[in-house]
Amino acid sequence: MTKPKTLEQLRADKERAETQLAQEQHKLERLENRKKYLEQGVQAAISTETEKITQPSGARRLGQRRA
Repeated sequence: MTKPKTLEQLRADKERAETQLAQEQHKLERLENRKKYLEQGVQAAISTETEKITQPSGARRLGQRRA
């Protein structure tokens, strides 16, 4: 049979678990931010391509100036 852990061992285990939890939560937050960033980039690319397709040849887009 295993020997029961002391209070100090339990506190050390708790501290390690809390540290690991904080690291994993931070990693998850970074991944969610990256996903959001990439999705915005994809959406912008789709919008640009759609705009190119739907504009008549030679038409100016909003914000473009004549040369």
